[in-house]
Amino acid sequence: MQSIGKSIDPAQMYLVEEFFAAALELKQFEWAEYFLRVVRVQFPKSIKVTRMLAMYHEAHGDAAKASNIYLDLI
Repeated sequence: MQSIGKSIDPAQMYLVEEFFAAALELKQFEWAEYFLRVVRVQFPKSIKVTRMLAMYHEAHGDAAKASNIYLDLI
């Protein structure tokens, strides 16, 4: 998986974020997990990745976990 994340042009990462958001909207959690892993490989300690993780938990129905992550970001 790491080779995939490192092969993506950082200027194109916004597309991965858009695909992630679309996967969440469509409840395609396997795809959302894939796109989240891609972004995590590229930017492992990014605030954006942390926010995406909270979005994932929120869409997956784990509001408590999402809330804790959002609070950590604040």
